[in-house]
Amino acid sequence: MDQGVWTIFGVVAGSGSAIAAAFITARGASRNQLHTQQRDKRREAYAAFLSAAHDLQVAVDPHAAQAFPLDHPPATEQYTPEWSRTVAAAYAKLCAADPLIRLEGPDSVGAAAQEVLNCALILTQSANTVTQPDFNGTAPGIVMRTDSSKFGAVVSEFLVVARATLNP
Repeated sequence: MDQGVWTIFGVVAGSGSAIAAAFITARGASRNQLHTQQRDKRREAYAAFLSAAHDLQVAVDPHAAQAFPLDHPPATEQYTPEWSRTVAAAYAKLCAADPLIRLEGPDSVGAAAQEVLNCALILTQSANTVTQPDFNGTAPGIVMRTDSSKFGAVVSEFLVVARATLNP
């Protein structure tokens, strides 16, 4: 009888440890899957924001999408009210992508996105200013290139912060 009791205890202990191991494995897999889903959501939010930022840069300077954007003469640029509306629409698209960045976080990425939006607002205001009939300031091409290069630098900083968040 002693051997039968010990056998039953052994079976119960072995079954309990197998069940515990399966539970721990499933719990770890669930955590890993949740982390992967969160990272994918962030990646999608960051990609949408960066795509909107790129669209704004291209709206400001259509030649920016070329391999060597400074190879075109500034005289070929047309600063018209229609161009200004295109820039404003691209800015609106960038603003629409921002709430998802704030939702997905973290705060460091939200702060970097805010810097992008601030610079984008200045860029959009400059686009509106240079199309005004009474604009007498610096050559429009120089104004837009200066603001556009600042915008590009801020977007690059956003990319660095977002990449650091995605790759812990």
